[in-house]
Amino acid sequence: MTHWLRHLTARLWITLMIGTAATLGLMLLLQPTIGFEAAPGVAAVLMIALFFVVGGAASRWGRWRVRRLLAAAEEA
Repeated sequence: MTHWLRHLTARLWITLMIGTAATLGLMLLLQPTIGFEAAPGVAAVLMIALFFVVGGAASRWGRWRVRRLLAAAEEA
């Protein structure tokens, strides 16, 4: 259970760090087009999508690491 909470916490923090910078940059570019009313919705969609992307990347990295460690254990 603990590793799941650590994984979720890491996903959330990475999403917030990357997502904040990406959202600010994207809002500067899109603000004249979408206006102030739609900006929070676009930011929320971007953060949610980024949360899933970070989760997929973390899972892929974890699988790669387990395979590497299993291969090293088989050699020993």
